[in-house]
Amino acid sequence: MPLPDYKYGKVTSSQIYPDLTVMSERSESPMVCCGYCSAGMACRTARTGLENKMSATAHPIRSKGGRPHDAGSNATELRNGAKAAHGITLDSVAISEIPNILRAGKSVEIACDYADLPSYLKVQSGSFGHSVMLYGWKEDGDYVGFFDPLWPQDARGAWAKWSDIKPALWSDGQHNAAMSVEEKDMSGDYVIYDAEVNSRKTGKVAASTPFYNDWQLTDKRGTIGDNGATSQIMGYRGDSYAIQVYTGQGWSDGVKRQTLVFVAKTKVSGIVNAPEPVPATGMESFVTPAKPSTVSVIKGGKLYDNSGFTSDGQTITVDPGPRAMPLIGTVPGGYMVDYVNASGVDQNKAYWVKTADTAGVTVLPPDECPECPPEPDIPAIEKAAKQEEWDAMIAVFPPRP
Repeated sequence: MPLPDYKYGKVTSSQIYPDLTVMSERSESPMVCCGYCSAGMACRTARTGLENKMSATAHPIRSKGGRPHDAGSNATELRNGAKAAHGITLDSVAISEIPNILRAGKSVEIACDYADLPSYLKVQSGSFGHSVMLYGWKEDGDYVGFFDPLWPQDARGAWAKWSDIKPALWSDGQHNAAMSVEEKDMSGDYVIYDAEVNSRKTGKVAASTPFYNDWQLTDKRGTIGDNGATSQIMGYRGDSYAIQVYTGQGWSDGVKRQTLVFVAKTKVSGIVNAPEPVPATGMESFVTPAKPSTVSVIKGGKLYDNSGFTSDGQTITVDPGPRAMPLIGTVPGGYMVDYVNASGVDQNKAYWVKTADTAGVTVLPPDECPECPPEPDIPAIEKAAKQEEWDAMIAVFPPRP
């Protein structure tokens, strides 16, 4: 069966949670269930336990939505069918909302014209209305995860540029976002380490380690990032450690927060007694630059969401580079910068970068800082003062009549 080019790579299990592969419509003839398969994939990102099969997950959406087979679909019927068949809320969304929805970890079923899609995603020719599912977002370069029911069953999604997808989309109101992502608390008792500060423990969790909601390690919640993470170890049970991670994975709003999860003991090394708990990441202390400046982040440089330079899956790798980013402040071992994406757009979001991943700091000249006060014109100030002195003398000694 045909596959896309994967020009920008495959969407892997370490990049999305929950993991997802394509639900294909190719087992039927004619192939007319793209909308239902796309809605079915969206439902699977919002609720665990749904099968990745057209017959088990997509067809119930069609029948509950009120359409017979081989009769097309529309956005409203997909919403009604998903709610009735699986209890999942699909909300109508505007095109402008899609990037932020994907950033939040949700999925979007979209309607498009197949002929307008980029060639690296196509597996056949023709111009026709089509539905696919978007899931996953890579900030640096604005890539979206693209899952097409025309691809073979269980194929990996493909990364695609949002700027390549957007022109193919139908108008607002034809696209649906799966909003009811399940939120799960950690389940299962575990032994808590001594609560005294001097016996708290931290350890290094290996890169790409899956973490779970349960100590049996069956209900996966997310994945540690490519650089691993230093985490506070709260306790243990069986062959699992209960750890604290700062993550948005598994939360319906995508907002990062301190979250208790379980990982395999074998994935944690370098365990030590920590004098203090691992601090929550956020706007920690930094030294503000004396003058407005930018930091040049090199190609391949890592941007972290915390001043400890540890990753929980949200680390950005800069490419292309080097790239100038506004300097917010200096921290031990690096800088806090205002992230500028690959398109040169300031995202108004703070990240931390190690000194080794930069090529220096540049102080901006006044004409590149419109909010800065102008440098004082000393000669002009002295001339004005002298003029005031002469004017005063003339006023005191008027000319003779």
